[in-house]
Amino acid sequence: MRKADLAEKGDDDVFGKVKADFAAKGVAVSDADIRKVMGEALAKAVTDIEAGK
Repeated sequence: MRKADLAEKGDDDVFGKVKADFAAKGVAVSDADIRKVMGEALAKAVTDIEAGK
């Protein structure tokens, strides 16, 4: 597991890390697709936390 350094506000560090990782592997993914999945993951995390999972 790797961590973002949190030098940027919000989720920009995480977004940048994910985008860079995809680019390093030659995988083309749009910014919108990355942000969509990040939003879905955040929503699931909130739901899981609220449900005590």
